[in-house]
Amino acid sequence: MDLFLIALGGCASLDIITMLKSRNQDLASLDVELEGIRREEHPRFFSKISIKFKLKGTLDDNIVERVVRLTMTKLCPIAAMLANISELKWSYEISKGAQLEQPIKTQQS
Repeated sequence: MDLFLIALGGCASLDIITMLKSRNQDLASLDVELEGIRREEHPRFFSKISIKFKLKGTLDDNIVERVVRLTMTKLCPIAAMLANISELKWSYEISKGAQLEQPIKTQQS
């Protein structure tokens, strides 16, 4: 079951990093905290999932809010699937002023 949470974190993170980079945002790092609560009865799928994105860098809050919302409501297929069977909540926090040591590279297909 933990692989569902890992897939959610990975899928959403890739979308967020890619979109922030395309909007010229200076993202230094992105950490993801995930928590899932499973039902007591079988099948024991997640009834509640929370995901928190912790971003560091020189970022525009309005752009980050839009990117996270788009990711979690429209772009990440794992989020869409889990939202159909679970209460899915997301949040983010930005730590300002972190300097980018090495650029975050994304591979486009």
